[in-house]
Amino acid sequence: MTAELIFIGTSSALAELNRFHSSFILQLNDYYLLMDAGDGISRALIAAGIPFSLISGVMISHRHADHWAGLPSLFTQWKLGRRSAPVSLFFHQTDESAVKRLLADSYLFEDRFGFQAVYTPFRTGSEFRPADGISVLPFANSHLDKYKGYDVSGGGFYSGSFLITAGGKTLFYTGDIGGEADLMPAGETPDIYISECSHVSADSFRSLAEKHEHTMIILTHYTSEQEPGLLALTREFPENRIILAKEGMTIELTTGTVYEKRSRINV
Repeated sequence: MTAELIFIGTSSALAELNRFHSSFILQLNDYYLLMDAGDGISRALIAAGIPFSLISGVMISHRHADHWAGLPSLFTQWKLGRRSAPVSLFFHQTDESAVKRLLADSYLFEDRFGFQAVYTPFRTGSEFRPADGISVLPFANSHLDKYKGYDVSGGGFYSGSFLITAGGKTLFYTGDIGGEADLMPAGETPDIYISECSHVSADSFRSLAEKHEHTMIILTHYTSEQEPGLLALTREFPENRIILAKEGMTIELTTGTVYEKRSRINV
């Protein structure tokens, strides 16, 4: 069994010359689930050595540009590359019309894709299975609460965190959050914890590591200005207790082994 995390981008919403917006792949055997597809995702996949054709599904945590605006480019690459295999898109049920509109407004029409796009809306608190051996339980977080006054349709704005089971391990991915209250669901102690760093302090992760002694904590979605402080935090703990993710970094779920970069171009 092959079960890995592959970090495609680790930067925040702030564009940086040599980095890419936060995203990662959960690989279980021949299934590659891309978590978020922000602006520049196609170039980010090339830089990470991931062929476009390997992506089996894409899950969108919320609709800020650094998390979903790269979808039209990714679909364009699939179309130009003559993809034939189906691809699944996972998003909150309130985002379905927006996802379809984003593609159509980019002149990407379903009957011209050349492959099947399987739209799979999910609901908060309802577990779903993107593939055999992978289960996902979505949580709503407070990241978009500040926009409530702009929700004229009353449909709600969704930003998700996710409890994921794969390869015999439990992972929690915060997505973008509103603050410390969103950091960890009550009663959960995952094997691997992946958190953004733009909306919480480094002290929060220190407390989290002290409370959850057997959890590997991986930090992503950070600016280059934050990097020195976050690196200093990782050195306060034993090796691989807190890891600062880098573009191309791969982590084996079963062993916890960390690799700087492994290309899949010849897969």
